[in-house]
Amino acid sequence: MTDPNHKGVSPLDRNTLARLHIARKELCLDEDDYRDLLERITGKRSARDIGPESLPALQKELRRIGWNGWLTPRKSGIQTRPYPDGRKKYEDMDNRPGRPTGAQLRMLEARFVSLKGFADINPAAAFRQFLQKRFGISHVKLLDNKTYEAALSAVKRLEHERGVKE
Repeated sequence: MTDPNHKGVSPLDRNTLARLHIARKELCLDEDDYRDLLERITGKRSARDIGPESLPALQKELRRIGWNGWLTPRKSGIQTRPYPDGRKKYEDMDNRPGRPTGAQLRMLEARFVSLKGFADINPAAAFRQFLQKRFGISHVKLLDNKTYEAALSAVKRLEHERGVKE
């Protein structure tokens, strides 16, 4: 079932194509179901024709039907040194009485981002949304020690529910 117009070159790299085929195998999808899924999500019936812009939607659908892998190499989404001068994220949050340190804030955000299914597409936005919905706080910098402990406990519960080992 080869397309005669196919050029043999895929916009996706070999590792991503391999991960797609691993997902198919682990989800026990037969050929037709797999191609139907690809077409429904990306508009293409072949993984070789899918562009990188389709990966987030495809990743989300694969997660929805039960696959826990990743289509692209997983990045934490947290930059430990996002500033050109070498400062760490939230470094300016140290030495605030009654508030968590920058290291504590980085650790809380990193633990949340590592949760599968919560922060797959946009980790920073998902973390802000988590804080807003659960604690009514619009940004991590506004956490006090009591709310920080509550947020850390909530993340630990989520890790436990998803089987993440501490």
